[in-house]
Amino acid sequence: MSSEPNKQTLLNHLRAERANLEAAITALNEEQLTTPGVESDWSVKDVIAHLLFWEKRCLFYLKAARDGYVKEDDVWRADTVDALNARNYADQKNRPSLDVIDEERAVSQTLVRLIEATPPADLLEPDRFEWANGESLYDQIAGETYEHIRDHLEALRAWRKKNLGR
Repeated sequence: MSSEPNKQTLLNHLRAERANLEAAITALNEEQLTTPGVESDWSVKDVIAHLLFWEKRCLFYLKAARDGYVKEDDVWRADTVDALNARNYADQKNRPSLDVIDEERAVSQTLVRLIEATPPADLLEPDRFEWANGESLYDQIAGETYEHIRDHLEALRAWRKKNLGR
């Protein structure tokens, strides 16, 4: 990370990358949102559904930090990343694009509220939670939110330029 980790840094990065994501999907119609080819066979909607899936994992971790970890509720530990991504793709494939986008926006807003309410020690201390395997909540959230958005933005922008000329 380029700056000292703290709650405000996390929120600033998250807000900035969310704005970049919004700019990349702004004014796309249903056909554009569902055309495959953004990343392999994934459409814009599929990329958003993918980001949403992993953002929900952050919600789970923030709630686990607040309320206590419940192993049975941790569906993300049950499989490999590839298997989780494949399952999520199959689950989200037939959902309307605007439903996926609206849910992703809502989850992002909830993430911000939960981060704001989380004590700094809970976010920053690497060994704070046994279930975090020595990683700080900050690093987990960064990896599943703004860093993850960055991972997919280049493909979204390239697809948009190729298909829309902008």
